[in-house]
Amino acid sequence: QLYLSIGGGQDFIENGPRQCSSDDSNWLSLCSAFVANREGILGIIGYLSLRLLSESMARYCIWPKVDASTITELRQWRLLIASVAFWAAHFFLTSVLGVSNSRRSTNVPFILWSMAQNTSV
Repeated sequence: QLYLSIGGGQDFIENGPRQCSSDDSNWLSLCSAFVANREGILGIIGYLSLRLLSESMARYCIWPKVDASTITELRQWRLLIASVAFWAAHFFLTSVLGVSNSRRSTNVPFILWSMAQNTSV
C-alpha cells in the first residue's frame, strides 16, 4: 500500500505508458510485456493477499475447532465481529486517510471492502 500511495504505484498502474522506450531490443520486449500487463502482474500481490486472508477468516469464523454444540452461535459472533472490524478498517482508510478503493491496483481498501462484503453476507 505504501508503494501505491506514496511511491507512485497507483499512477503507474492506472496511467503509465504501455510501451518502454529503449534501444536494446531484448530489454524492450521484456519491458513492454511488463508495462502492458502491469495491472495483472502487480495485482497478483493483492489478490493473493485477499485469498490468504479469506482462507484464514474461513478457518476462524466458519470452521472453528470447538465443540459441535456451540459452533452455530460461535460462527455468528465471529462473523459479526469480523464484519464490523473490516467495515471499520475500510471506513478509516477511505474516509479518514483518504485512500480510494481500486480494483485495478488491488489496494488495501479494496481488500478490506471485499472482506467486509463477504463477511456481511
